Amino acid sequence: MPHIERADESLPEGGMLVEPERPPANKSLPNESLLTAILDSASDYAIILLNPSNHIVFWNAGAETLLGWTAEEIEGQDGAIIFIPEDRASGSVEAELEKAIREGRAENERWHVRKDRSRFWGSGMMMPLKNGEGFLKIMRDRTSEREAVIALKHSEERFRTLAEHIPQLVFRSASMGQKNMGKSSVGCLHWIVRAQQPRPWVDGRRSPQ
Repeated sequence: MPHIERADESLPEGGMLVEPERPPANKSLPNESLLTAILDSASDYAIILLNPSNHIVFWNAGAETLLGWTAEEIEGQDGAIIFIPEDRASGSVEAELEKAIREGRAENERWHVRKDRSRFWGSGMMMPLKNGEGFLKIMRDRTSEREAVIALKHSEERFRTLAEHIPQLVFRSASMGQKNMGKSSVGCLHWIVRAQQPRPWVDGRRSPQ
């Protein structure tokens, strides 16, 4: 029996492919107002666009909330404005730009300054734009997380100091092999616990008994 090829039912009548309609090229990308709305919706992140000379050309709502300046106030300003004076003096601004160009990205983990001159720990990165027309910086406030890490580190250091320099905390082996603490050890621990308790008389509300 001769092989019979079946016509592709997906083809239009006559078997001729028809060029599908495509939207005009200028409508395939979001317009400026839509792009701005998308960036402003990322309210937890400061999104900053800088031109090749490191001047701010775009500032989203998240950046306004985090840093305090409105877009109208900040656009056209040098991007170094959000760096603390110490980092500006040490060349950190230029170093970040150079690393972004050289490696394609530069991590941004440092103290930054707000409009009211208060400081916060900003965490994010800077990337050069593919068209070479500037840089994109994205960051968020990580001050609380950094303070928690530092507090934990200090707590561990205090514990090591106690364990290494207060011999009364060392357990003594009893003749039966049990672990007991001597009277001096207990007294020392009581002193440590009392030292950590609030002392209302310090602020003058009452006098010690």
